[in-house]
Amino acid sequence: MDWYLRVEWLRNESTIEENEIRITAQGLIRNYVSYATSVLQIPSNVREVFLTDATSKLGRAIALYLCRKKIRVLMFTVSSERFLKIQREAPPEYQQCLVQVTKYQAAHNCKARGSKKHLKRLNAPKHWMLDKLGGAFAPKPSSGSHKSKECLPLILIIRNRLKYALTYREVISILMQHHVLVDGKVTTDKTYPAGFMDVISIPKTNENYRLLPSSPNQG
Repeated sequence: MDWYLRVEWLRNESTIEENEIRITAQGLIRNYVSYATSVLQIPSNVREVFLTDATSKLGRAIALYLCRKKIRVLMFTVSSERFLKIQREAPPEYQQCLVQVTKYQAAHNCKARGSKKHLKRLNAPKHWMLDKLGGAFAPKPSSGSHKSKECLPLILIIRNRLKYALTYREVISILMQHHVLVDGKVTTDKTYPAGFMDVISIPKTNENYRLLPSSPNQG
């Protein structure tokens, strides 16, 4: 199996900073990179965050980082001892930003975390030709120049149509090695929305494919 980008675990368990997310060229992508990326991309107008699993190592680091940004953190935990221990680690001027809550109702003022990243397979466009019994979800196209219902995610082209890969991870490996070009540009986004007249090129096999609509007789 080819290796691709990995984000290493933080050496120190202090607050999350931009330079502490280190990327190397071997291993697998772990789940905590999703948390770190989400935290670093929080809009500047956010003033309150509801944090579950707040007393874990990762939750502690996130809470200490957000309070330094003057964001009020509602830490969901029933352990006052563990909450106070984390609160005392924050600078005195930011300790009031950490608030302990014991009920989910405390998050009624917090909005959802953003747009959904998943798509139900039953709701996927018909022209994707997905097996309805093959799973519950389908890849949701990224935002781009083509509408969601008028495009085809790159992962479906590589795996389902061209049969260059059998699994999700194999598609990621192919893209990370820069083997796929869309309109002459290297693309590593697995859900890139390829649409009408886009050209998918694979230089290693010297193959080029143009996306065209099927004729009425072909369905």
